Amino acid sequence: MPAIQGRTLKQLRQAVGFNLGAIHTGTAYDAGSTTTLISLTFVGGDDSYNGKWIVVADTTNSDNTEFRIISDYTASAYRVTLQQALTASSFGTVSGDTYEIWDEPYIPDAIHEFINQAIVEATGKVYDPIENISLHGDGR
Repeated sequence: MPAIQGRTLKQLRQAVGFNLGAIHTGTAYDAGSTTTLISLTFVGGDDSYNGKWIVVADTTNSDNTEFRIISDYTASAYRVTLQQALTASSFGTVSGDTYEIWDEPYIPDAIHEFINQAIVEATGKVYDPIENISLHGDGR
C-alpha cells in the first residue's frame, strides 16, 4: 500500500470521490459572488446540478474550503447558484477558484470528516514516525 503522508486532505477527498465515480472537478472561469460560481466546464441543461453538493476552495487561501448545496443551475450562463452564501468575508468566487461537485447520495463534508477520523485512528498504529535504517541495505 502506498504511503499517504504526502497527500493533502483535498487530494484524499478527491481520490475517494473519483473511486466512487461521484465527483466532477473544475475551476471557476469568471468572477461570481458569494452565492454563484461560473465555469465553462459545466455540462447539461438547466437544473441538472440542483440538489448536488459543491465544495469551493479559495484560490488565494487553500485553507478556505466551504461545502454548500446547489439550488439552481442556469446552462446558458454556465452558472450555479448556492443555496447558502459562502461565509468567509474574502469569499466571492473568482476566476481560478477550484470546485468539486458531488453526486447524490455522497456528502463531501461527511467524507471529509471520515478521512479525518481515519487519520486519527491510524496514527500510531500504521504510521511510525521513528525511522529505523538498521535493516536497510546499501545495494552492495
